[in-house]
Amino acid sequence: VVADEAVDIGPTSTLSAVLAASKNVESYPDVDKVELTAEDLKMLKITENGTGRKKGRVAAPNPHDDVKRFAALVMGDLCRDDVVCELAKCLRDADQDLALAAANSIACIADAGGPLPYEAVQALIAAFQHGERDLRMQALRGLANDRGGKGPGLLADGLKDENGFVRIEALRGYANRCCAGQEVVDMLNDEHGDVRLAAARAIAKTAAPDALSILSKFAFSFDAVHRRQMAGLMKDLDADGACKLMIEIINNDEDSRQ
Repeated sequence: VVADEAVDIGPTSTLSAVLAASKNVESYPDVDKVELTAEDLKMLKITENGTGRKKGRVAAPNPHDDVKRFAALVMGDLCRDDVVCELAKCLRDADQDLALAAANSIACIADAGGPLPYEAVQALIAAFQHGERDLRMQALRGLANDRGGKGPGLLADGLKDENGFVRIEALRGYANRCCAGQEVVDMLNDEHGDVRLAAARAIAKTAAPDALSILSKFAFSFDAVHRRQMAGLMKDLDADGACKLMIEIINNDEDSRQ
């Protein structure tokens, strides 16, 4: 091979095709001018250098935060008013994990002991009304366990909460108190199946005279998707009564068609 010999590029060569195409590139017409909205301009301003959030070092977590959280959890075993009041102060802490640990411990103390101090009840009410979902759930649990009588009114408010988990926690509070009025029966029509089941369990826990009838009707609602759970609840509530009731339904032609 002679080094000075020119390399011949064939007409079917890929290189020749690329070179030929690059000479015949068409120029596209200008696209329409883009009009930026006020929101677009706002976002651009945030991303400009020197504006918006300033760059800096991320604050390192406090190494003592874990100690505080652990202490808040351990204090749940101490059924003393001074301990509860100290835990209540943590409900307003910026550390969400610490606030949750404190609320959990207060709920445990309320379940094991007597009525909660006034300061703790007020702190739980504030946490339920203004806290995040998890904190609202723990605060509601503490108020439900409190024997001081503050729970029932707030449990009714919990049934109206937009979050299904909070509504379930409120229904658990009714079950723990063995009280389930019409407001709990109405929750059998909730859009979420887990909420409906929590309401059914609360009704079964009360062992009210009409509980068996309510549960039997609910067993056939929503295309009978809860029939197995209702069978278990009815058996535990009154096995003989549940059998008689089911036999009556089977023998009733109208109920059978439904």
